[in-house]
Amino acid sequence: MPGPGEVRLRSRVTGVCGTDVHLHDGEFFPVYPLIPGHEVIGEVDMLGEQAEGLAIGQLVALDNMLTCGLCDKCRQGRPNFCRHLRALGVTDPVGSPSTSWRRRRNVTRSTISTSTQLS
Repeated sequence: MPGPGEVRLRSRVTGVCGTDVHLHDGEFFPVYPLIPGHEVIGEVDMLGEQAEGLAIGQLVALDNMLTCGLCDKCRQGRPNFCRHLRALGVTDPVGSPSTSWRRRRNVTRSTISTSTQLS
């Protein structure tokens, strides 16, 4: 079961981009072993308490940046400069190819129409 503020996603599409090429070349401080692909569209499959604004079956995009929310940069509204920044698919695993647990704040409603075929 997801914990408070967490959702479980079933991955539908994972993209590999130029960042993954840089990671392969050892740039951006990757932590190995690493499965490439950090751009994820998933389907909400379970919701924890306080994971509001989403519904089971809804398609969402995953923000791979994990910030602490507590350091001076985060409190200044500059989370991309978080002093404890981690990134799924770079410093941390994205999860299994099929499912993963994520904090609600890292999941955004997808702009993909529910009529779009994803296979």
